[in-house]
Amino acid sequence: MATSERTGKLMLAIRAVQRAKPLAAKSGTVKIEGAQTRIEQFAPHDEIWEDLQPILDTNGLTVTQFPDIGPNGCAVLITRITWTNHDGTEEQWAEGPVPVI
Repeated sequence: MATSERTGKLMLAIRAVQRAKPLAAKSGTVKIEGAQTRIEQFAPHDEIWEDLQPILDTNGLTVTQFPDIGPNGCAVLITRITWTNHDGTEEQWAEGPVPVI
């Protein structure tokens, strides 16, 4: 994980979003085949994202994703969350990679 030099305002904004947004309902199901077939429930990404958009905006947060190449040459997806003040003159961020397999 990488971050801006300071992250205090970013973390306060994330805390505010977490307080404002209860856990999403697990309204989706998926069948997982394997040694044992099972049904798992999950909260659909589009429903979570739709609920979060106004709360993120209110707290100055933006989530972006972009492709990159990891240290071993494999593809990774970088997710960055950025806090920006009301006039865009100050920002703090944190980001991390997830391998794309």
